[in-house]
Amino acid sequence: SNFMVDNDDMVALSAWYSLASFYSSDVMEKQELELCSAPSIANLVVRLADVGGMSVLDFACGDGIYLSTALVNGASSICGRDINDRAVMRAKILCFFANTTAPSGIAVANALSSAPSIASAQRVVVAPPLGVRLKAFDIQEKDYYTNVVSSLVGERTLGEIDFEDSCAAKALASLSDDGKAIIHVSSSF
Repeated sequence: SNFMVDNDDMVALSAWYSLASFYSSDVMEKQELELCSAPSIANLVVRLADVGGMSVLDFACGDGIYLSTALVNGASSICGRDINDRAVMRAKILCFFANTTAPSGIAVANALSSAPSIASAQRVVVAPPLGVRLKAFDIQEKDYYTNVVSSLVGERTLGEIDFEDSCAAKALASLSDDGKAIIHVSSSF
């Protein structure tokens, strides 16, 4: 811990970049549906979101690449949630090296839960696992996401709601007034 205090922030940023590159590589053994965006994609998303001085939320944070990139780009605070405890541990490490003094709240939680486990944020960035279908046992309240998506589009949705739909709904519901959401979705979305 002394080297972090005694040396310039460049040491921490170098460690962050090395970890981010490693986490997004094919070398990293990942569980089923566990993905990590490349640092270049995370940088684009964070630049589009204009995170400087803002609170940033990622409720499917995985390894924390978007959150840590937000910290590198001046986010005032971050909040991350993911159901995978191994990914959450990696996200905490990555965010620590991105900014050793910024407040962060990263925890294990089910992003599909209808319970409000997170406070609203000025910026929401999320890259859900693409094409994943929701299963009834993953949702705490019957028809929760169908109703949220329907209220956003102004009509009852047809067909089954998938994870991308639910992430878009949760992102919009999690924004503070005048917030921005950047959601990485498939072209079919």
